Amino acid sequence: MMKSIVLFLSLLCLSFRVSAQLFPSVDTLTAGEVDSKKALVYYNHGLQLMKKSNFKGAIESFADAVDLDSTRNTYQYQLGLANFYAKNFGTSIEVMKTLLRKDAYVDRYYQILGQCYVELRESNKAYKTYLDGLKLLPNSGALNCELGRIEYDHDNFNLAVGYWETGILKDPNYPSNYYYAAKAYARTSERIWTVIYGEIFINLEISSQRTYEMSKLIFDVYKRSIYIKTEKNKYLFFTEIPNRFSSKMMKDTLLVRKNFEQAFNVTGRRSLSAFKKDFNLPELIQFRYKFVSKWYDKNFPVDFPNALFEYQRQVISVNYFDCYNYWILNRGDIMEYNLWYERNSKRYEEFLKWLTDHPLEITKANVVSRLEIQKRNESLLKN
Repeated sequence: MMKSIVLFLSLLCLSFRVSAQLFPSVDTLTAGEVDSKKALVYYNHGLQLMKKSNFKGAIESFADAVDLDSTRNTYQYQLGLANFYAKNFGTSIEVMKTLLRKDAYVDRYYQILGQCYVELRESNKAYKTYLDGLKLLPNSGALNCELGRIEYDHDNFNLAVGYWETGILKDPNYPSNYYYAAKAYARTSERIWTVIYGEIFINLEISSQRTYEMSKLIFDVYKRSIYIKTEKNKYLFFTEIPNRFSSKMMKDTLLVRKNFEQAFNVTGRRSLSAFKKDFNLPELIQFRYKFVSKWYDKNFPVDFPNALFEYQRQVISVNYFDCYNYWILNRGDIMEYNLWYERNSKRYEEFLKWLTDHPLEITKANVVSRLEIQKRNESLLKN
């Protein structure tokens, strides 16, 4: 018994010595170091409160962090952001202006400052704020996105989409430009871009309320764009661009290889056999499978390189295409998804792990953009 007590006391002393080495006493730190450590504690506490939407408590914690260590711009930014969410727009504006005086090359400062002005219905100030930021940060996806939102709110469709698609080119991994562009194109005849931009968006912003919204929108666009009159009479309405060519041009079979939208339509029509008598999720997935397979039957991948189609082909190669499509489109028909999931839950969970390790990779070199495809169309038509 005595030996056990001695051993316990020895181990206890050893643990105190180790703790002292890892966590030195406050007495060994300077006053500045003590304040810095306290500030970090307040900051982390503020982040936890933000997650719980306790913005008042978060403001207090971030303010304490800033008081103790005003050199950390991150602390001040979170203070401004918490005030924004708490609708203290005047305070948030002052914080963001202070940060911009310290560092004018951070796009999120302009973004929150502009959003404060939008909330105060001072869109002119917001617009100027975003433009000022864009002059210094021309590759900012966030600032292009916000400018697009203002233009769209003022019914300037072309200008809005121009900003969003420029943002896609400049910052291809910023999800929001795909999100807003996809939603905008859903209200036009060029719904092809809702399908493409929307799917890329879901791959970039894997789990959010906006993801679920986009899942349903893509499904609805497919439903609106595929008309099944009878088993033999089926039609596509994803784009009107091929219809704008003259009849003489349409007779030129090479035109299919000189226009992306026409190539998309031809491939889609060749895939309509997936549908029997009505539109439903399982047959839509079969349609998408046929589409990818037939796209690669032709020379289209050479004429129109497309990272999204290439990724779909990769998913097919590992036998997860059904899982991938139920993930992308599940909000379009939740009941059908649930029935499928009951039978395939194990494979679906395996797919989600695979997805984490093999995400869609979009770079400036392989970005999928209507603007780039438009340039390629024009180049191919000249040749």
